[in-house]
Amino acid sequence: MAARRGPNLSLQVSAGQAIGGNYYQIQGVGFRHPPPAHKDRLQKFFNVPMQFNQPQNWLSFSSRHLDSPLSYANPALFNMLRSEAEQALSRFSRLKSFSQKVMHILYQWPEAVPMTKDAVAELLSTSSRTLTRRLQEEECQFSTLVKEVRLEKAKVALKSAQTDVQQLALDLGFSDRRGFERAFKQWTGLTPAAYRRQHLTKGCSLIEESN
Repeated sequence: MAARRGPNLSLQVSAGQAIGGNYYQIQGVGFRHPPPAHKDRLQKFFNVPMQFNQPQNWLSFSSRHLDSPLSYANPALFNMLRSEAEQALSRFSRLKSFSQKVMHILYQWPEAVPMTKDAVAELLSTSSRTLTRRLQEEECQFSTLVKEVRLEKAKVALKSAQTDVQQLALDLGFSDRRGFERAFKQWTGLTPAAYRRQHLTKGCSLIEESN
């Protein structure tokens, strides 16, 4: 067994799953803090034994991972990661350096874990107050970045006819579907249903033109 330590284990696991797929399997997880109110959501996300009040945060996984070939030796994986990096750079290019870091973290945030300023600050090894001050220095607000991330994720999800709007609302941190629909219309001028119809209609038109 091997252990991996870090300030936010949920984000580390999300990155590992995105890169390693089914091969990346953790076997246990430990947290410095006591069991939080969202313990059940954490259990659902990790789906492995969890321990709290530990000396430090840790992940446990098989030592066979350490003997595996380096991921960047896989050309297909390398190209996929490069494409993702280029998209991220394009998405955050208008922001200044610290705001870019916060935006990137928010965009990769696990759906099963509440998105809070304190949690982001901990991941950046700083305090919530310092995070707010540094964003203000770049004429940016944490709430604005959260809104932009939610809108971007909502737009991507709604491009699929199979996306369940109720579940999407919960995944984005809204208490119910109505709250999400009101916010989305305020952001875009369209309801989620209208945005989806508009996109699907446009997609069908492009297919017909290509034929």
